[in-house]
Amino acid sequence: MTRSVVLGVDSSTQSTKVLALDVETGEVVAEGRAPHSGADIQAPEEWWDALRAAVAQVAAEDLRIVGMSVSGQQHGLVTLDAAGNVVRPAPLWNNVAAASDAERLNAEADFAKLVGTRLVASITIAKLAHLARTAPADLARTATVCLPHDWLNFMLTGNLATDRGEASGSGWWSPLTGSDRRDLLALAGTRRPRASSSRPCAGPTSRPVPSARGPRPSSVCPPASRSARGAATTWPPRSASAPRQAS
Repeated sequence: MTRSVVLGVDSSTQSTKVLALDVETGEVVAEGRAPHSGADIQAPEEWWDALRAAVAQVAAEDLRIVGMSVSGQQHGLVTLDAAGNVVRPAPLWNNVAAASDAERLNAEADFAKLVGTRLVASITIAKLAHLARTAPADLARTATVCLPHDWLNFMLTGNLATDRGEASGSGWWSPLTGSDRRDLLALAGTRRPRASSSRPCAGPTSRPVPSARGPRPSSVCPPASRSARGAATTWPPRSASAPRQAS
Protein backbone atom coordinates (compact mmCIF):
# COMPACT_ATOMS: atom_id res chain seq x y z
CA MET A 1 0.00 0.00 0.00
CA THR A 2 1.38 3.38 -1.02
CA ARG A 3 1.35 6.10 1.64
CA SER A 4 1.18 9.78 0.73
CA VAL A 5 3.72 11.81 2.68
CA VAL A 6 4.97 15.37 2.96
CA LEU A 7 8.62 16.12 3.60
CA GLY A 8 9.73 18.59 6.25
CA VAL A 9 13.24 19.85 5.49
CA ASP A 10 15.48 21.78 7.89
CA SER A 11 18.76 23.05 6.47
CA SER A 12 20.87 24.30 9.38
CA THR A 13 24.46 25.38 9.88
CA GLN A 14 25.61 21.85 10.67
CA SER A 15 23.34 19.53 8.65
CA THR A 16 20.17 18.95 6.67
CA LYS A 17 17.38 16.99 8.34
CA VAL A 18 14.36 15.51 6.55
CA LEU A 19 11.19 14.04 8.06
CA ALA A 20 8.54 12.21 6.04
CA LEU A 21 5.06 12.56 7.60
CA ASP A 22 1.97 10.57 6.68
CA VAL A 23 -0.61 12.98 5.23
CA GLU A 24 -3.54 11.21 6.88
CA THR A 25 -2.18 10.57 10.38
CA GLY A 26 0.72 12.98 10.82
CA GLU A 27 2.92 10.04 11.81
CA VAL A 28 6.65 10.36 11.15
CA VAL A 29 7.37 7.38 8.91
CA ALA A 30 10.98 8.05 7.93
CA GLU A 31 13.81 10.47 8.59
CA GLY A 32 17.19 11.31 7.11
CA ARG A 33 20.17 13.49 7.91
CA ALA A 34 23.30 14.61 6.05
CA PRO A 35 26.10 16.85 7.37
CA HIS A 36 27.37 20.23 6.22
CA SER A 37 30.92 21.44 6.73
CA GLY A 38 29.89 23.52 9.77
CA ALA A 39 32.06 26.46 8.66
CA ASP A 40 30.78 30.03 8.95
CA ILE A 41 31.17 30.45 5.17
CA GLN A 42 29.70 27.63 3.08
CA ALA A 43 29.21 26.86 -0.59
CA PRO A 44 25.43 26.66 -1.20
CA GLU A 45 26.03 23.59 -3.34
CA GLU A 46 26.84 21.61 -0.20
CA TRP A 47 23.32 22.30 1.12
CA TRP A 48 21.89 20.91 -2.12
CA ASP A 49 24.12 17.82 -1.90
CA ALA A 50 23.03 17.32 1.72
CA LEU A 51 19.36 17.70 0.76
CA ARG A 52 19.77 15.04 -1.92
CA ALA A 53 21.50 12.68 0.52
CA ALA A 54 18.93 13.20 3.30
CA VAL A 55 15.95 12.73 0.96
CA ALA A 56 17.55 9.54 -0.39
CA GLN A 57 17.45 8.14 3.15
CA VAL A 58 13.66 8.56 3.41
CA ALA A 59 12.77 7.53 -0.15
CA ALA A 60 10.96 4.19 -0.35
CA GLU A 61 8.83 2.33 -2.88
CA ASP A 62 5.72 2.62 -0.69
CA LEU A 63 6.00 6.39 -0.09
CA ARG A 64 4.53 8.96 -2.47
CA ILE A 65 5.81 12.49 -1.83
CA VAL A 66 3.00 15.02 -2.39
CA GLY A 67 4.52 18.15 -0.85
CA MET A 68 7.58 19.67 0.78
CA SER A 69 8.23 22.40 3.32
CA VAL A 70 11.76 23.77 3.41
CA SER A 71 13.08 25.75 6.36
CA GLY A 72 16.59 26.77 7.31
CA GLN A 73 19.07 29.06 8.95
CA GLN A 74 18.34 32.76 8.71
CA HIS A 75 20.47 35.75 7.64
CA GLY A 76 23.09 34.14 5.36
CA LEU A 77 23.87 35.86 2.06
CA VAL A 78 23.54 33.91 -1.20
CA THR A 79 24.60 35.82 -4.32
CA LEU A 80 23.42 34.74 -7.79
CA ASP A 81 24.41 35.96 -11.25
CA ALA A 82 21.99 36.68 -14.09
CA ALA A 83 21.89 32.99 -15.02
CA GLY A 84 21.02 31.93 -11.46
CA ASN A 85 24.48 30.56 -10.69
CA VAL A 86 26.13 31.07 -7.30
CA VAL A 87 28.70 33.89 -7.44
CA ARG A 88 30.67 33.01 -4.29
CA PRO A 89 30.41 31.00 -1.05
CA ALA A 90 27.81 32.31 1.38
CA PRO A 91 28.68 33.90 4.75
CA LEU A 92 26.27 32.52 7.35
CA TRP A 93 24.56 34.13 10.34
CA ASN A 94 27.51 33.30 12.62
CA ASN A 95 30.12 34.99 10.41
CA VAL A 96 30.98 38.32 12.05
CA ALA A 97 33.16 39.90 9.35
CA ALA A 98 30.45 42.48 8.65
CA ALA A 99 30.39 43.96 12.18
CA SER A 100 31.88 47.30 11.14
CA ASP A 101 29.57 47.47 8.12
CA ALA A 102 26.56 46.98 10.40
CA GLU A 103 27.65 49.86 12.60
CA ARG A 104 28.17 52.14 9.60
CA LEU A 105 24.68 51.40 8.31
CA ASN A 106 23.14 51.94 11.76
CA ALA A 107 24.74 55.38 11.79
CA GLU A 108 23.24 56.24 8.40
CA ALA A 109 19.64 55.07 8.92
CA ASP A 110 17.27 54.09 11.73
CA PHE A 111 16.94 50.43 10.77
CA ALA A 112 15.05 49.60 13.96
CA LYS A 113 12.32 52.03 12.94
CA LEU A 114 12.37 51.31 9.21
CA VAL A 115 12.59 47.51 9.17
CA GLY A 116 12.24 46.52 12.83
CA THR A 117 15.85 45.43 13.33
CA ARG A 118 18.96 47.21 14.59
CA LEU A 119 21.76 45.76 12.52
CA VAL A 120 24.45 43.42 13.79
CA ALA A 121 26.99 41.42 11.78
CA SER A 122 24.59 38.51 11.23
CA ILE A 123 21.93 40.57 9.38
CA THR A 124 22.04 39.98 5.64
CA ILE A 125 22.20 43.61 4.51
CA ALA A 126 25.35 44.09 6.61
CA LYS A 127 26.91 41.15 4.78
CA LEU A 128 25.90 42.73 1.49
CA ALA A 129 27.63 45.97 2.53
CA HIS A 130 30.72 43.96 3.48
CA LEU A 131 30.70 42.36 0.03
CA ALA A 132 30.46 45.80 -1.61
CA ARG A 133 33.45 46.99 0.43
CA THR A 134 35.72 43.96 0.10
CA ALA A 135 34.80 42.24 -3.18
CA PRO A 136 33.23 44.80 -5.56
CA ALA A 137 33.97 42.62 -8.61
CA ASP A 138 31.82 39.83 -7.17
CA LEU A 139 29.08 42.32 -6.35
CA ALA A 140 29.21 43.57 -9.94
CA ARG A 141 28.45 40.00 -11.10
CA THR A 142 25.55 39.70 -8.67
CA ALA A 143 22.08 40.10 -10.16
CA THR A 144 20.04 38.60 -7.31
CA VAL A 145 20.49 38.04 -3.59
CA CYS A 146 18.60 35.64 -1.34
CA LEU A 147 18.82 33.76 1.94
CA PRO A 148 19.91 30.11 2.36
CA HIS A 149 16.63 28.21 2.40
CA ASP A 150 15.22 30.51 -0.28
CA TRP A 151 18.05 29.24 -2.50
CA LEU A 152 17.04 25.64 -1.82
CA ASN A 153 13.45 26.47 -2.81
CA PHE A 154 14.85 28.13 -5.94
CA MET A 155 16.77 24.97 -6.78
CA LEU A 156 13.61 22.89 -6.34
CA THR A 157 11.14 25.14 -8.14
CA GLY A 158 13.01 27.64 -10.30
CA ASN A 159 11.20 30.44 -8.42
CA LEU A 160 12.98 32.82 -6.07
CA ALA A 161 10.65 33.56 -3.16
CA THR A 162 10.79 33.94 0.60
CA ASP A 163 8.44 34.07 3.59
CA ARG A 164 7.71 37.14 5.72
CA GLY A 165 9.67 35.81 8.68
CA GLU A 166 12.75 35.23 6.56
CA ALA A 167 12.38 38.55 4.75
CA SER A 168 12.12 40.41 8.07
CA GLY A 169 15.64 39.29 8.95
CA SER A 170 17.20 40.60 5.75
CA GLY A 171 17.52 44.20 6.89
CA TRP A 172 16.01 45.59 3.68
CA TRP A 173 12.39 44.34 3.82
CA SER A 174 9.86 46.44 5.71
CA PRO A 175 7.05 44.68 7.63
CA LEU A 176 5.25 48.05 7.67
CA THR A 177 4.89 48.24 3.89
CA GLY A 178 5.43 44.59 2.96
CA SER A 179 8.06 45.61 0.42
CA ASP A 180 11.80 45.98 -0.07
CA ARG A 181 13.47 49.25 0.96
CA ARG A 182 15.66 49.91 -2.06
CA ASP A 183 17.01 53.03 -0.41
CA LEU A 184 18.51 50.85 2.34
CA LEU A 185 20.02 48.50 -0.23
CA ALA A 186 21.58 51.56 -1.84
CA LEU A 187 23.17 52.52 1.49
CA ALA A 188 24.81 49.10 1.50
CA GLY A 189 26.66 50.17 -1.67
CA THR A 190 24.92 47.81 -4.05
CA ARG A 191 23.85 48.09 -7.66
CA ARG A 192 20.45 47.31 -6.18
CA PRO A 193 20.31 43.62 -7.12
CA ARG A 194 16.87 42.06 -7.10
CA ALA A 195 16.08 40.53 -3.73
CA SER A 196 13.84 37.48 -3.31
CA SER A 197 10.21 38.53 -2.99
CA SER A 198 7.95 37.57 -0.08
CA ARG A 199 5.14 35.16 -0.88
CA PRO A 200 3.62 32.13 0.87
CA CYS A 201 4.80 29.34 -1.46
CA ALA A 202 7.62 29.01 -3.96
CA GLY A 203 5.44 26.86 -6.24
CA PRO A 204 5.51 23.36 -7.70
CA THR A 205 8.84 21.66 -8.18
CA SER A 206 10.40 22.24 -11.58
CA ARG A 207 12.51 19.10 -11.36
CA PRO A 208 12.12 15.69 -9.67
CA VAL A 209 12.76 15.73 -5.93
CA PRO A 210 16.39 14.64 -5.61
CA SER A 211 16.77 10.89 -5.09
CA ALA A 212 13.03 10.49 -4.36
CA ARG A 213 10.51 8.17 -6.00
CA GLY A 214 7.10 9.18 -7.24
CA PRO A 215 5.75 12.29 -8.97
CA ARG A 216 6.96 15.78 -8.27
CA PRO A 217 5.38 17.42 -5.22
CA SER A 218 2.63 19.82 -6.19
CA SER A 219 3.87 22.52 -3.82
CA VAL A 220 7.06 23.61 -2.09
CA CYS A 221 6.49 26.10 0.73
CA PRO A 222 8.77 27.86 3.19
CA PRO A 223 7.29 27.47 6.70
CA ALA A 224 9.49 30.11 8.39
CA SER A 225 13.09 30.57 9.32
CA ARG A 226 14.43 28.67 12.31
CA SER A 227 14.74 31.97 14.24
CA ALA A 228 11.10 32.86 13.67
CA ARG A 229 9.88 29.39 14.63
CA GLY A 230 12.00 29.48 17.77
CA ALA A 231 10.52 32.81 18.82
CA ALA A 232 6.98 31.57 18.20
CA THR A 233 7.41 28.36 20.17
CA THR A 234 8.99 30.05 23.21
CA TRP A 235 6.45 32.87 23.61
CA PRO A 236 5.21 33.69 26.17
CA PRO A 237 8.32 32.96 28.28
CA ARG A 238 7.90 29.96 30.55
CA SER A 239 8.52 32.18 33.59
CA ALA A 240 5.61 34.45 32.68
CA SER A 241 2.63 34.18 35.00
CA ALA A 242 -0.72 33.13 33.60
CA PRO A 243 -3.09 36.00 32.81
CA ARG A 244 -5.72 36.70 35.43
CA GLN A 245 -9.31 35.88 34.66
CA ALA A 246 -11.63 38.84 34.45
CA SER A 247 -13.97 39.05 37.42
